[in-house]
Amino acid sequence: MPNWCEGCLKVRGTFANLKDFVKNGMEAVGAYGSVKSHPLIEETADLFYMDGSNTLFYLENTRRHFVEPDCIEFYTKGTGDEPIVILLPLKAAWGIDAYDLQKLCQKYHVDMKIQGFECGMQFSQLIEIIDGKIVEDKKIKYDDWYWDCPCPDTGG
Repeated sequence: MPNWCEGCLKVRGTFANLKDFVKNGMEAVGAYGSVKSHPLIEETADLFYMDGSNTLFYLENTRRHFVEPDCIEFYTKGTGDEPIVILLPLKAAWGIDAYDLQKLCQKYHVDMKIQGFECGMQFSQLIEIIDGKIVEDKKIKYDDWYWDCPCPDTGG
C-alpha cells in the first residue's frame, strides 16, 4: 500500500476544455481499478455539473493519480473563452508526477497547479504547468515538519 501525496489540484481552462478534461481525462473506477460508468452529468450551454460522490477518478495515463470530488460544477463566463478554475482533491501514490500531469495539460489544453503533502515521508511538492510547460516542479523538505509545513497532517 502506497503513501499518498495529497493536495488540491487546480485545473484552469476554457469552459469547453474543462468539460473535455473532466469527461475524457478522468476515468471513474471502482474496487481494484475496475472501470465504472461516469456518474450523473448535467450540462447546458453555460453550466457543467457532475455528481462525483462515492466515485474515485483515475487521471488518464498517470502513475496512480486519483481525484475524489464530491461534485464538479462550473459555469461559463462571458463568451466561454475566459479561463475558469476548478479544484479537485488529488492523491498520488508516493508522489506527484509532473510529467504525467504535463501530458494531460497538453492533451486537454488546460493548466494545472498543486502543492501536495506527504506526511509519512515528510515532504511536499509544488508543481505548476502553464501552456503545456512545467514552470515549477520542486520537492520541499522541512527541518521541522510539524512546525514549518503548512499542512503537516495531510497525505501519508
